Order: sequence, then structure tokens, then C-alpha cells
Amino acid sequence: MRTDRPAHIGFRTRALLVALWVALMSLLATPVLACPICFQVEDTNTVNGVRAGVVVLMSVTVVVLTAVAAFSIRIWRNEKVQRPDA
Repeated sequence: MRTDRPAHIGFRTRALLVALWVALMSLLATPVLACPICFQVEDTNTVNGVRAGVVVLMSVTVVVLTAVAAFSIRIWRNEKVQRPDA
């Protein structure tokens, strides 16, 4: 009794595997250090502004990517509901 379909891995199992992989990679990664010039930068308004800008740009990127992922998952789930033969 052999089927052509691969074994089904549930969404929670797949999410757990991704989370474990990310945790493992973060534990094995070596820290990235700035150049010596960046270590000697004084805390001025310009430096604080650049840091705030980096935080804002990273936050916007994370929000947009999360929205795209959520929308894709929603489309995928709606397609599964409409096509029960799959």
C-alpha cells in the first residue's frame, strides 16, 4: 500500500521545527562586532538619531513581512477550505 503523496507534516510541527532551527542557529552564531571606529563614537544627537532610524526601519520591515506572511497563510487556508478534495 504505497502512495505517491509525501508524508504530511502538520503546521504546528513545521513551526516548531523552524523555531528550533532558528534557536540553534542563534546559539551557534558568533557575535558580529563593529569596526574600531564605531566603538569610539561618542553619544551625540546624530548617533542617537541614526540608532533610532535603524530601529524604525527594522520595525517597519518586520511588520511588513509579518503582514505578507499572514496574508499568504490566510489565502492558503481559504483555498484549502474551498477545495476539500486536495
